[in-house]
Amino acid sequence: MHIVNECFRSINDIEAKAERNSRKSPFYKMIYKDLISDSLTEVKKMYSYFNIKFTEDTERHLVKYLENDPKKTKYGTFKYSMSEFGISEERLKREFVVYSNFMSKFTDDVI
Repeated sequence: MHIVNECFRSINDIEAKAERNSRKSPFYKMIYKDLISDSLTEVKKMYSYFNIKFTEDTERHLVKYLENDPKKTKYGTFKYSMSEFGISEERLKREFVVYSNFMSKFTDDVI
């Protein structure tokens, strides 16, 4: 079994136990495309989820980092395709089925 599937089976088990005990999941689900499209908002949501105070100083540092992010300002954008690595969509779906099922609870944008 693919290691990612094993990890997400474990996460599912932990979340199910938390739910049975009326507790919040110890895992925060962040959708990558949301993080990229509105990083500040997504980080604020994560802080809130874990009850961490998001201070003005934190925001100032995060905004400064985002404005100077070398991936955006120095190196540009890289685009990859599965075919470059000899991976088909069918193989990806098969190997990440547990992950896809897990994430489908939170977004429609899953392989």
